[in-house]
Amino acid sequence: MNFHALRHTHASRRLGHANPTMTLNIYANPFNPKNIAAADAIERVLRTRKER
Repeated sequence: MNFHALRHTHASRRLGHANPTMTLNIYANPFNPKNIAAADAIERVLRTRKER
């Protein structure tokens, strides 16, 4: 098992997911509504700071 796979396995276990694929499906999908909302929130913060 390479380091990358080990990292995903560890994250899956810490998050209580059945396997690394489940973790990737939830957190790595760029079109997941939660990911879009998080990206929008970060963008708003960065734009606000840039305008100051």
